[in-house]
Amino acid sequence: MSMVKIWQVINQNMFEVTNKFEFESAHRLAKGYVGRAKSIHGHLFKGEVTIFCKHLHRHGLAMPLDKFENLYKDLIEDLEHSILLYKLDKDLINLCKRKQWKYILFNDNPTPETITKWLYENIKERMLDNYCELKKVSIETKFVKCEYYD
Repeated sequence: MSMVKIWQVINQNMFEVTNKFEFESAHRLAKGYVGRAKSIHGHLFKGEVTIFCKHLHRHGLAMPLDKFENLYKDLIEDLEHSILLYKLDKDLINLCKRKQWKYILFNDNPTPETITKWLYENIKERMLDNYCELKKVSIETKFVKCEYYD
């Protein structure tokens, strides 16, 4: 997993910090989709997590890098080399169980939009600092970039 920090001063009282990540997963769009993506296939997903911070940490950081990465590192590890499935894709879920393949279930087709929202919601639950807020999460494949924010 490759991490790159992007620092940008928004104004004198706000900092925006973005960390980048990537993972490889397979998925298919089983819920009513007609087209090539209904077959299982894989992607390199590239993503970003962006936060706003009102103050700098005592070491001069908006948020210490290890603390920032801990907001999402295990989620990315779960996605890495997993099969991402719609929760009612019973045939493929049963195959994954029989073969003991790693998989994650989503409430809808595991599109970049759905994956982005899933990451955002899970990361937002972990935001404990009262001086930092989650701004957005983005996911990009070869053909699509999706951003999710409140």
